[in-house]
Amino acid sequence: MSCLEVLSANKYEACDINQRTITEAEVYFYRGGQVEWLNFFSAERIGPGGTTQPSFIKRDGYKGLTDSINAQLGRCRSVATVHLDHQPGSGGTTLARQVLWDFRKTLRCAVLKDSTMEASDIATQVINLFTTEGEGKWNTVLLLVDNLPKFDKLQKSILQQIVTRALSPKIPVMIALICTRKVNQKVQTPIKDHIFLGTKLSKEEEDAFNQLHAHIKRTHLRYKSFYAFNVMQTNFKKEYIRGVVEKILKGVQSNERNTQLLSFLALMNSYLHGSSLLESNCMKFLGPPEPIHGGPSFKERMQPFSDLLVSFTTQEKVIRFERVRMAHSMIAAQCCETLFKQDLTRGAILKNLLTNFVTEERDTLLEENIKDMLVKRSETKFSPLVHSMSKEVKNMCVSVLQKASNTLKKDPFIPQVLARYYYIRERNYSTAVRWAKEAKQRAPNNSFVADTLGQVYKNQLKYKLRMIPRQHLSSFLELADNAIKAFEEEQKLANKEEGEDLEGDGMARKSDIYNNRGFFGHMQVAKIVFDIFASIHPKKQIEKVLTQEIKISSLQGKVDDKILPVLQKYSPLLTSLKASVERLFGFFEPYLTYSKPNPMQDDPQYLREEVIECFLNYTARHCKASQTETISESLLKSMTAASFPGVLYHLRGKDGFFMEVIKVLWENVYTETTEITESYVNYVLANVVLSCLDQYSALITPCNEMKSILCGLLERNERDKPPELYFLVLLLFWPDGKASDQTQDNSATYSVPDLNILVTQIEQSFHQHYGKYLRSRYIIALFFLGKSPNRLVHKPKLDACLEASSQEEINEQWRNGLVWQQGKLQELLQRVSGFIRKGELFACYEKLQIAVRPDNRAEILNCGEVSFYLGFTMKGPVAFDIQYRRHS
Repeated sequence: MSCLEVLSANKYEACDINQRTITEAEVYFYRGGQVEWLNFFSAERIGPGGTTQPSFIKRDGYKGLTDSINAQLGRCRSVATVHLDHQPGSGGTTLARQVLWDFRKTLRCAVLKDSTMEASDIATQVINLFTTEGEGKWNTVLLLVDNLPKFDKLQKSILQQIVTRALSPKIPVMIALICTRKVNQKVQTPIKDHIFLGTKLSKEEEDAFNQLHAHIKRTHLRYKSFYAFNVMQTNFKKEYIRGVVEKILKGVQSNERNTQLLSFLALMNSYLHGSSLLESNCMKFLGPPEPIHGGPSFKERMQPFSDLLVSFTTQEKVIRFERVRMAHSMIAAQCCETLFKQDLTRGAILKNLLTNFVTEERDTLLEENIKDMLVKRSETKFSPLVHSMSKEVKNMCVSVLQKASNTLKKDPFIPQVLARYYYIRERNYSTAVRWAKEAKQRAPNNSFVADTLGQVYKNQLKYKLRMIPRQHLSSFLELADNAIKAFEEEQKLANKEEGEDLEGDGMARKSDIYNNRGFFGHMQVAKIVFDIFASIHPKKQIEKVLTQEIKISSLQGKVDDKILPVLQKYSPLLTSLKASVERLFGFFEPYLTYSKPNPMQDDPQYLREEVIECFLNYTARHCKASQTETISESLLKSMTAASFPGVLYHLRGKDGFFMEVIKVLWENVYTETTEITESYVNYVLANVVLSCLDQYSALITPCNEMKSILCGLLERNERDKPPELYFLVLLLFWPDGKASDQTQDNSATYSVPDLNILVTQIEQSFHQHYGKYLRSRYIIALFFLGKSPNRLVHKPKLDACLEASSQEEINEQWRNGLVWQQGKLQELLQRVSGFIRKGELFACYEKLQIAVRPDNRAEILNCGEVSFYLGFTMKGPVAFDIQYRRHS
């Protein structure tokens, strides 16, 4: 089990462990070392007088975690998750390991050793652990996963292996106890089914820590140096931490080697919990004499700071390394503050660290830690460390980033941060361009790195618009041209990243998501250019160049003589923008309508708003119908209903009358363009959407007529049929409840299609048309199967039934499954009967069996009869809330 640290059920029970070993483990834990299994074992032993003296406290989150795990054991899920969100230094890892220890007798407990290992390798070992004693003795694996950024990959790999190995378990294969560090204080309001552990004790916890503190005072002479424990026992009070640090650091000299070494560790542990240095490199930094030659030990050399530090052992393959870190992250942060008061800035500390520790004898982990501290950010523009350095000494932050970039010569992300810093904070755009190009040169195939160059030009353009009159057209168009060329290059790179390793970024990893930043940046620049043109000429003549209504040459004598040469110089840019905007809008419509980043998250609203505004500027708002389109098509563009996703989007907040107009316009297009499949499909969809918004509208086309249209399209000899066609056929031909629903209507002029073939075809067509762009995104169920007479229910209608104050709350109810318990939804939706066979799910209508994809594959546990709600996505039919039938 190279990926897993397996906790055996009888750990230490056959061992004769002396009291000295137990005491050493206890002291190590109190000083800030990671809790060991021995701590839990020794706490359970009966001591003198028949009592036990625990070496830890079960914090308030313990009961919530154990209750959640027991609840998951009773659910029909092959893979389940329990979440523990914890602030650094709050004891989250200790609590999680305590839970594993207490479940070791009933479950197969293990800890994931290294989150960077391949998901397929981890999955193999999890399945091996689950099946280790053979069928009939399978047992759920309780896996502790600490800060794994891509748990979805691991879950997917495990679910794939369950199918590949043809397992049909009756219990969950794995329950993942996912521990996630939450640095931001805002997480005090946690997600509903996440346990949160913060740096504040309850009254009960305070009492328990005080009792334990009294015991420690009686049994340990050096209890005052147990700083990690004391921080918690004093309820994380800053006054205690400040007092300890200022006492120890009082009078120290910043030029002393041990003080400098303390500053390195303090800086690292303040901004990256658990980061460390190799003890051997620390000894080299301290200089001779080394212990091997009779010199003092590392602990002695680090006086008076030794009690603030913790040494521990790591293993890489067969080699063991001794590393050093701070005892507690809050102590580390206070050390930084105290050293800063003594004129030792964070920037100076990091430069010193880079000079002395990033050498030819590489410490790969240290380099990764430094990169993380400088690069990683959440909802802010820069990492917390960069933000702190920027407030300390003028120009220090730039100097440090330059030093880091020159030291880590192959890394593209630090020069990328430098470029962003120059254009966001310094407004030094020429230097920002230079660093953006340097980052791109280091990772020439990485579209996300390439994005920065376009962003620099775009932001320089926006800045100049605020600073100089808009009549300086040449300056603006030069920047716009540079930005669009950069974004076009980024788009090309994004298209090449599918299924390939991103090269030049220092690590081999897959391009998990499709990068849309270049597309959006391109549209933003196009919108800026349009706004400039709309404002510099009162008669709106110049903007007509952009909308292709007039040629540049026709402006002779109508505009300022200084403007015309500029327009002619940038003619290739100006005459290409409309086509580019239409192409980009064609990308974003299905991207934003058919999918979202994940079940919990929506795309930001401004994204769609800006995309639509830019599109209307160039194609519809001020334009007449072109020679190649009808008046109806032009009107549909102005209503952003000229495409399948455009019509679909009008399910949100539109009334029946508005959709009646759209339906009539599509009927006009449909009758005028009889050979174009897209017009047929959009016409049928307009009827479907209208029936959802106003089922009594007299303009709705009869269902048999729409079915006939769709079947005619299916019979066409076209190789590249769009998924939208199959989507509509599935919607209209899906049975209501009986197999007889699929029999041929005597009055119909079409043949009923084979739904199983359609399910295969829509998935193939989806991958062909959208697989590249929507990879890793969550594909939205656009309609659900409802009860008669509302046979189809659109998702916005279901969202409106939920009691929620925000879209985030709605997303949370979908994620945790609470939506299916809502009575209003149960009244609207039809529950479908089905069964699971060999890991595959089928909807069952008497003799008719249709393959259905589960929305959450973890809900499939074993073979048997099930029921579920049915949704329709652009990838095919999807089952929600799968429930196994219980037979009496």
